[in-house]
Amino acid sequence: MKKLTIVLMLLTACTRSSRAREVLEEAGFTNINIEGYSLKCGQGEHDDPTCTAFTATAPNGRVVEGAVGCGYILKGCTIR
Repeated sequence: MKKLTIVLMLLTACTRSSRAREVLEEAGFTNINIEGYSLKCGQGEHDDPTCTAFTATAPNGRVVEGAVGCGYILKGCTIR
């Protein structure tokens, strides 16, 4: 149980939910639900240190699932 708690704490540290929400709002997404850590940002050259899963309504009106990956200070964030 102790190991599981440590793993969950580490995964939580790999998200930036407030920054992810900010990025999504700036891009025109609405009805945003932040869902925690995602593995979608660690693929190939897009290995972001933080990756936050979400569901939201896209600017085109469709409900989408995705992730916001944020890099270090100079890299910024990307919606995936």
